[in-house]
Amino acid sequence: MVNDLIDELPRLISESDTHVSQLALMIVSRLSETMPQSMEKIPDGVLPAALTLIRSPLLQGSALISMTTFFCSLVRSGNPRLTFVELVQHLTNPVYNPSPATQPANSPLSVHKQAFYSTSSCISALALNCASEAEYQSVITKLLDNLKSNDMSCSVRLFALLTLGGIGKHRDLSEHKNLQNVIMSSFNSPTEEVKSAASYALGNVSVGNLNLYLPIILSEIQSNSKRQYLLLHSLKEIITSMSEKEESIQLLKNYVPDMWNLLVRYMESSEEGSRKIVAACLGKLMLIDHESLLPSSSTTPPPRVLTLAAQS
Repeated sequence: MVNDLIDELPRLISESDTHVSQLALMIVSRLSETMPQSMEKIPDGVLPAALTLIRSPLLQGSALISMTTFFCSLVRSGNPRLTFVELVQHLTNPVYNPSPATQPANSPLSVHKQAFYSTSSCISALALNCASEAEYQSVITKLLDNLKSNDMSCSVRLFALLTLGGIGKHRDLSEHKNLQNVIMSSFNSPTEEVKSAASYALGNVSVGNLNLYLPIILSEIQSNSKRQYLLLHSLKEIITSMSEKEESIQLLKNYVPDMWNLLVRYMESSEEGSRKIVAACLGKLMLIDHESLLPSSSTTPPPRVLTLAAQS
């Protein structure tokens, strides 16, 4: 009966119905826990279907969460064809070795833009939850080498940045010296997607070690006008991520005065994009620490900025 069910699942995993796909992936995840011996057929049926779905621009939200859980469950099943190394290879092959079968038509990128986020989410989850220390360090080293190399494609750089951000948000990466400089070097990329991913990565890596990286970002915002827009995005990423849990909010509060005083200096920036990011950041800071910020009338933004902040 279980084998018949597994035979049917590949047909249910497709972008035509992501909700049904999500349920199918959840079934496999559950089976991997309760009946690990049933995973024998997964590499030949369900896995190829999942690897096709992960390249879809429609895989987002709860369906993507189920996908990350699915890959972690495969590693934990103990099947020799579903090891951490095997699955990382399967997931990243379309990024590193694009082919007509996996690359979108007329696109300079190896996979669809959303697929970079989906793939990096799965790799991040596997590295954080299923890898040995040696496997984890191997992933980080490869990603950093990708960014340091001048020969890597924009697709590889984009993937490396998103994955580092996904991992660094949950684990301190400061043991890797000059990590922030390696990431910020991608601010010079001619590709907007890479620059945006670098901003995302810097913000999320900073969440993993706020005391080290946040002062660097605040200093860079003041001293590097050319990178200011991207750095403000990184700051917004930090504030947003650290607003999710009470423990991280308390840590962030230590830096609220410094961030506030810096941001009000740029709320009248000539760049509309920068003004919107500043407004969003100010609004989030007020939600985090309104008791100390709202009475500070000397540094309270004008009403139109507060309006933008409320809408962020």
